[in-house]
Amino acid sequence: MAKREIIKAKQEKAMMRVSKFRADYTELRSQFERMKNESEAAARNELLSGASSSTGPLSPAAGDARRRFLGAQPPNGSPSDVSESPFRGPTPLPTSDMREQHALREHSFIQNTEARLEDFISQGRAVLDDLVDQRTVLKGTQRRLLDAANTLGLSRDVIGWIERRSTQDMYIFLAGAIFTFFCFYLIWHYFG
Repeated sequence: MAKREIIKAKQEKAMMRVSKFRADYTELRSQFERMKNESEAAARNELLSGASSSTGPLSPAAGDARRRFLGAQPPNGSPSDVSESPFRGPTPLPTSDMREQHALREHSFIQNTEARLEDFISQGRAVLDDLVDQRTVLKGTQRRLLDAANTLGLSRDVIGWIERRSTQDMYIFLAGAIFTFFCFYLIWHYFG
């Protein structure tokens, strides 16, 4: 997948991660084999010498080896000699710090979302106010045009035809608006 990446920087970064992962895998595999050999040797020595559980799998020496293999810190608090993994930070974070960081990220996300919603609402209100202003201007223009047509002597039939046409246009507009809001609802319901 890394070789198929189109962006060169991402491809290099992915290849670096793959090589780091392979190096960590080989290191962990060698540590596992070494631990397995040590464990087998300790078990063999215990069987041959008849010693008690001083070097058994539950002994402190085996516990230290197991902690070194798993990357945990020994009980005395000194850090172990395990290489840095790309999937684990240099020092493990306490769960309370992780919870705080998660809560802070969640809080900032909610604040950003709230601010965006407020922007959308204010834009919607501004558009609605503009539409109301435009409607009043158009109504006034229509009234003036009809008055001018009456003074020019256009017949009542033509004026009635214009009014019917404007009524039909209003019905077409309302049907289109309802259809548009219905489509918005479907989009919000199924994709939102």
